[in-house]
Amino acid sequence: MNRSFATHPLFVAAVWLAAYCTSTAITLQNLLGEVTPAPLQVHAKLMAYIGAAANAGFTLASVTVFGFACGLMLRWLGETIAAKAIARRVAAAFWVLAIHAWFMVGSVAWHPPRSFSLEELLASKGASIDVDELLGVPWASEAQYVAAGLCLVALFLLLARCCAWVNALISVAFASATVSLISVAIVRLTALHQG
Repeated sequence: MNRSFATHPLFVAAVWLAAYCTSTAITLQNLLGEVTPAPLQVHAKLMAYIGAAANAGFTLASVTVFGFACGLMLRWLGETIAAKAIARRVAAAFWVLAIHAWFMVGSVAWHPPRSFSLEELLASKGASIDVDELLGVPWASEAQYVAAGLCLVALFLLLARCCAWVNALISVAFASATVSLISVAIVRLTALHQG
């Protein structure tokens, strides 16, 4: 695989999305496999897949906004890096998350989560969901945070090769803050809408 293709944003996004879809399918088929009656199981799976699709879309949109914010900050700081070059560096750093996603595929395939009955699902309504407990992988959240941190470090290092390292650091910090702010705003708006 040539280097240009390996850092193409659409290719890296497709690799991540394939892993995300695979791990989601394995997880949901196991978690909801014992829900009865059958029409209720179909409905539960449909709603879970819709939620997973929304999460995937949000993740890809967040990465796009991150790259855009990073580019805007670099331009504001006087760096003359083409948007295409920034996109390729963001895609190259996103490989960390793609590898993590494939690692999760292996993890849920090797040790699938246990099935929940309808009574257990109804009893947990309104309670916060512990993903680590749900998947039976006690380190899932920590691994996700480590992968996200490594992705940011990788992007900083990639940007520092073509611009001043201080500007690279500021742009990555600004992009992180922008995506975090948007995420918090969406969560707050959702809470207001549900309240």
